[in-house]
Amino acid sequence: MPAAFHRPSRALVRVAALCVAASWLVSHSAEAQSKAAALTGAERLDFVTGPVIGSGRVVGLGGAYTALAVGSDGAAWNPASYATRNLWDLNWFEWDVAFDYSPGAFRNTDFDNNGQTRVASNNDFVTLGGRVGFGAFGLGALLRMQYYSLGQGAQLQLAVANYGVGYALLDGQLVIGLGARTAAMTISDLTRGGPAMTISDLTRGAALIDFSGTGPEIGATLGLAGRPYRIGVSARLAVHAERGSSSLVAAGLILPHQLALPAEVQFGLAYQLGKRPLNRRFVDPRQFDKRFREAMLARRAQRQHEQLAREAEAERMRESFVTAPPRLGQSPRQPAAELADEASAAPRDPEWWVEESRTRKLEEHELAQAMQAAADERKAQVKALSHHYVLLSSEAIVTGTTHDGIGLESLLTQQRQVSGRELSLGLRFGAEAEPIARRVRLRLGSYFEPSRFSGVGYRPHATVATDLRLFAWNLFGLVDEFDLRIGAYADIAARYNSIGVGMGMWH
Repeated sequence: MPAAFHRPSRALVRVAALCVAASWLVSHSAEAQSKAAALTGAERLDFVTGPVIGSGRVVGLGGAYTALAVGSDGAAWNPASYATRNLWDLNWFEWDVAFDYSPGAFRNTDFDNNGQTRVASNNDFVTLGGRVGFGAFGLGALLRMQYYSLGQGAQLQLAVANYGVGYALLDGQLVIGLGARTAAMTISDLTRGGPAMTISDLTRGAALIDFSGTGPEIGATLGLAGRPYRIGVSARLAVHAERGSSSLVAAGLILPHQLALPAEVQFGLAYQLGKRPLNRRFVDPRQFDKRFREAMLARRAQRQHEQLAREAEAERMRESFVTAPPRLGQSPRQPAAELADEASAAPRDPEWWVEESRTRKLEEHELAQAMQAAADERKAQVKALSHHYVLLSSEAIVTGTTHDGIGLESLLTQQRQVSGRELSLGLRFGAEAEPIARRVRLRLGSYFEPSRFSGVGYRPHATVATDLRLFAWNLFGLVDEFDLRIGAYADIAARYNSIGVGMGMWH
């Protein structure tokens, strides 16, 4: 054959060989990338909830709640909320409860804000809380739960519980709180238990795997009486929850090594426009009652002292008839049993005691009426406060890093995507007003959700919430009457939409 024919053939062979080599390198590179993208079980779940999840008021204010945190629903933002008093807290003992439910974000959402919408799983968010206050002291707890369906027979449950105590100083103008937060993750087999499943099994099922861990938190609020602003700050140490067993796989998912809540620092500032005050001093109502009772006891002591004096004088007169006149320069003798200690002696006249008993019964009745009248007056003063106001709130939250972190969506999709490599900063804003006084409250908010993933920017959210006062109720006579409310809220953003409803006490 001609030489010219051999050259092209050799060239083709060389090109084919290069193509095969390139294909082999590409395939092995893709395989390596695929292996690198799969979870290994050495990761940590970066359990940072970017979207605001909480009560209707918290969501409606765009999460800007650190300075305003009060009651059980503020525990996740600032532990000072356990002892913080509202304008309407007039009793030494106060309590509140909170319940909110959201069916979560709609399907095909980007819950982690990683730039992708790969998760299509049913999910629910539930918030439960309660708090009691005893004067300057308060304690409470808040539980926030997320449920995700894994196919037909398994469920992923994520929960964060905040609990602690608080103490108010300077008549409630400065409040300090100390608490803890516990993070837990459980994957349950809902098919276990058969027809004899208990109520607990319906919400939890038979646990296949669980994580749990606890870390401390601290917070404070400053709200000077008569000033229209309030400042709040809180800080939390990181929480690392280890696997409860050595199992690496549950419900078909390769599990991370740890569940990690990074450290957080929050700073909030609130300002209120209008005649309605934002802050006030808390005066223990028992001080008012104590003054009424002390005045009553002083009147009793005065009557008893006067009766003792009369009885002593009568005794002296009687003794003067049976004793000899004193010698010159001597004073009359006094019976030792009668005047040893007039102040501590009790009157002996039975008729006086009959009349005194009637007087004391009347005094107790008048005391109860006076105390109730004072309490009614304090309530009237609170009800008379102006409802024409606009409350503005803002806050910044800094979230720490998570080494070898992945997001929740990575766990659900089993595709590795690094989360929490760098610090993140979130900004939140909110406003509240009463368009219909004593009946309807409206809240609007917005927040900029940072992404925990490289190359993904901030995601702005718009929030709205409303509360409707229903009627007064005393819980079948078990507690003092309170006003019941219902509410609804929504959170809208790119690749994320969430709605919810709630119920609680109207103040």
